[in-house]
Amino acid sequence: MKTYEPPEKTIKVARNTEPKKSFLSSKQNRVYLLIALLCFIAAACIMGIHFATQAQVSANEENVLPAAAGSSAAPDALAGRLVVVDAGHGGFDPGTSGADGTREDELNLEVAAYLKTALESYGAQVIMTRSAKNALADTKEEDMAERRRIITESQSDIVVSIHMN
Repeated sequence: MKTYEPPEKTIKVARNTEPKKSFLSSKQNRVYLLIALLCFIAAACIMGIHFATQAQVSANEENVLPAAAGSSAAPDALAGRLVVVDAGHGGFDPGTSGADGTREDELNLEVAAYLKTALESYGAQVIMTRSAKNALADTKEEDMAERRRIITESQSDIVVSIHMN
């Protein structure tokens, strides 16, 4: 058995001996982190308000204010755009639950209905993966496969999947 001998010409790798910079050493990274934290805080406040007040938002379109009301965006700003709105979980898969028993799948459906109305008020065509409390299939795997099928076959411009975690 021959012993290994390195080739005559070898590549030498220069190693940086300077200490690694922290992620937060960049001003741009600090700004991104601040924005992410503000978004997280805003989401937490919204969820807290919901659970604290036991607000019940109706999914009926007559009770939902379209986003275009009071907005400076043109009513046809999204004309010709196709959006798939996926209300996460549903049926046998309730997602997470609040201390008061509020189910994530129900909140997702309410937010999805509101978003559908708002997007349509700007002229978008909206496809909902689900518009009722039930799941799309009998098992999680079949449910996810059906969501993928709807999204893929729609050839939408964007997909928005709504979750509360």
